Amino acid sequence: MYGTRYILQFNSEKYNHDYKILVKEKDYAGQSENKALGAAPVLRRDDSDSGISGTSLELVIQADVDGELTSLYTVDNKKFLVELYRNGVLVWCGYVLPEKYSEPYIAVPYDVSVTASDGLGILKDI
Repeated sequence: MYGTRYILQFNSEKYNHDYKILVKEKDYAGQSENKALGAAPVLRRDDSDSGISGTSLELVIQADVDGELTSLYTVDNKKFLVELYRNGVLVWCGYVLPEKYSEPYIAVPYDVSVTASDGLGILKDI
C-alpha cells in the first residue's frame, strides 16, 4: 500500500492543462506535503532504442530544508511510486530510480533532481 508523501502541481500555459504529480511512499501513513517544482520542473522522455519503448519522468523539486528529500535516495527501487495526472486523469506512473537522485551542496532553497521510470525499457533484457 502506497501513501502520498509529496504533491506537486503546475499548469501548462501552452496547452491549458492542470498537472498534478503524486510521489507515493510504500507503507507511508503520514500527512501529504505540498512541494514546489524547481526551475526546470518536469521532462517526460521516451527511452526508445528498441521495439519495447519505456518512458521516464525527470522532476526538479525545490528543497526548502537541507536534506529533506534524501529519503528518495534508497536501496529499494520500488519504495516510491510517482503518478502524473493531467486534468485529473492518470496519464503516467513509474518508480523513482534512486541512482538518478541528485542534490547540490549549496544553501537552501535548492533544486533536487529525481528521475522515475515506468520500467518497460528493462523488459528487452529479460
